[in-house]
Amino acid sequence: MLGALAVGGAVLAALVPRARALGAALLAVAVVGFASGWAGAPLGPTRFGAPVLAATAAACALAGVAMQAIVRAIVEAKVPLARASAAMVLVLALAIPVDSADEALLRTLPRASGASALWDDLAWGELPPRTVVLITDARLGRRAAAAQATGALRGDLAVVPAQTRGTAASRVLSEDAALVPLWRDLELAGAPSEASLSSLASVRPLAMAFEPRWGRALGRHLVPVALLDRFEPEPRGASDRKRALDVFAPKRERLARAAGKDPELAEAAAYLLRARALDVASSGDRDLVGRTVEDLHAFAPDDPVGAAIVARVVLGKGGSKVEDLRP
Repeated sequence: MLGALAVGGAVLAALVPRARALGAALLAVAVVGFASGWAGAPLGPTRFGAPVLAATAAACALAGVAMQAIVRAIVEAKVPLARASAAMVLVLALAIPVDSADEALLRTLPRASGASALWDDLAWGELPPRTVVLITDARLGRRAAAAQATGALRGDLAVVPAQTRGTAASRVLSEDAALVPLWRDLELAGAPSEASLSSLASVRPLAMAFEPRWGRALGRHLVPVALLDRFEPEPRGASDRKRALDVFAPKRERLARAAGKDPELAEAAAYLLRARALDVASSGDRDLVGRTVEDLHAFAPDDPVGAAIVARVVLGKGGSKVEDLRP
């Protein structure tokens, strides 16, 4: 709609001699700004380059020309209540930017800063657009609900609970046809299959935390993306996980410092990193086990699962099997 109105506004500005120069300048800003996206400027959904923002502003100004023409046409129409109808259209048009400004203001409130904001950025902000997040634990579900309440959870993410009981879970799973195979597995078997997750991951990005009871086969598909792990359609090797852990290391240090005084955030991060350590340990990759356990100990220094993983995989002292441990 914005694009159509902007084109209409550019045409109308070109037809008026006094507005022709200003319209041409706005059109040039819009074209150059959006073209910069092809040259590498961030186009969203979480980061936008300055030229793209300038282009959007110019497009909105041109769209305003078209909207003004629409309102004036309604005012001059030979119909009853023409002026009242035009006023209603104007109020509805003003509601859109006011609603957007309200969402932007919500993100600047003090409650959206600090450790909680950093946790949300690493959990949700690092995910690719239109990611499906499979929730396997109540702690992560509560964090997702809190992020949604404060506006920190992006609208393009689909949060899917692994427990399908309840109308809320069924409503989320029925919104997209790509989620039907996953829904079927969760309802019939209580756990997703490798085939259903791979099928979903080939259509939309899929993120989750490793669940040992679902088996090693699923863990081979997981690659770290900040706090969560992305499920790839095909199994990935140790080199892919190593690169992802290298990127996550400085972010983990910042989050550990910020969450040091918030036990709830530290426990939520420890749960996700504990699941990652179990995933790496189940694959038997000793080189990466130490890295993942170190990440876990940054939030839970005395975690017994991390100690058991080191004893089993790194030191070879036996003890509990990795499959028997729980995140």
